[in-house]
Amino acid sequence: RTGDRALADDASAAVSGYDLTVGTVTERDSYTALFERATPVLGVTQEFGTVSTVNVLFALVRENQAYRFLPPHAPERRAAARAVYDAFVPRQRWARAYTVHRGVRVLAQVAELMRQQQQ
Repeated sequence: RTGDRALADDASAAVSGYDLTVGTVTERDSYTALFERATPVLGVTQEFGTVSTVNVLFALVRENQAYRFLPPHAPERRAAARAVYDAFVPRQRWARAYTVHRGVRVLAQVAELMRQQQQ
């Protein structure tokens, strides 16, 4: 089955590429600074890679160029927008199910860790 490598639970695979990131987001820099008086909440986001970074970049550049230089109803513009969508949202049912499964598993681990820290 295609994508078996993506299904691996290997922690190093899940975080590969982060060693190339630069910069940090602090509490002061993030959107939460806009809501200083708001009730504290825990936000959870799941990031996953469906295609290679190069393909994501290509799709984003293509869509940007189509947006800037093609008429609004040009078929190429719609195709470029669909390519960006496909780069971030997997079409395969197994990939979507795995993403949800992985996210629920990580959320349960976070909840357990928080429970342990409160004891």
